[in-house]
Amino acid sequence: MTQRKRACLFVVDDDTVIVDSICGQFTFCGFEVIKATEPKRVLELSEQIRPDIIVADIRMPKLDGISLIKKFKAVQPSVKVILMTGYYPEYEDVIKEAISSGLADKIIQKRFHALDLERMVYELLKSPEAERRFSAQAKAKVLFVDDEVEVLDFLRDFFRENGFAVSCARSAEDALAAYKTFEPDVVVTDIKMPDRDGFWLIEELKRKNVAVRIVVITGHDDHQMLNQFKEAGIREYFTKPFSLQDLEHLAQRILEKPKDEKGHHSG
Repeated sequence: MTQRKRACLFVVDDDTVIVDSICGQFTFCGFEVIKATEPKRVLELSEQIRPDIIVADIRMPKLDGISLIKKFKAVQPSVKVILMTGYYPEYEDVIKEAISSGLADKIIQKRFHALDLERMVYELLKSPEAERRFSAQAKAKVLFVDDEVEVLDFLRDFFRENGFAVSCARSAEDALAAYKTFEPDVVVTDIKMPDRDGFWLIEELKRKNVAVRIVVITGHDDHQMLNQFKEAGIREYFTKPFSLQDLEHLAQRILEKPKDEKGHHSG
């Protein structure tokens, strides 16, 4: 039997901690992994290696990720590209142009979870593992939106441990970008956030005719807020602070059909 060729991943970032973390993750998954932390090395390797996918940071000294990918794709135009950044708002226009022009295929924001990057890689490879690992085995796909990192970490860890596929966003704008790549079954969003709030996100999803179930997180449990939920078409919500038992109830509710007849409150 002919041995199946391992997929090759090329990881590019000036942050050695991030590079080593990604390399370790995908080596464990059975990939051939090559890394570079210097632009010069990336250009040298463009003539020597044939990666299936490049995972590259955007903001790097000497040569930014976009320019670097342009030079690499001049040699290998068919390589798939995932861009990484911790500065999405600053690079939003550049990222959109890179994706619309075909220079890049995906964008992932730093502080991402390992499984989110794996999902993107498998999707680009069109590997059966993608469907098996991130759809068939998951109870549901949930996008959590909250500006508090500790809250997101808690929600992400709990729901992943309980068999859900999870993606997280720290702002309403980031949530819209995450929605396009993750395509969740349910969006669980905080209401009070800096800049754009949860109501803005809900309206944007409606404006785009997105058919997704929405559950609201709020620290306010009063009649005025409940009326705002109803006006926005929201029937499901739970309040902060929440307990482990509250999350267990939320997980169960997500697996049930939404209750349209009246609001459902937890917490």
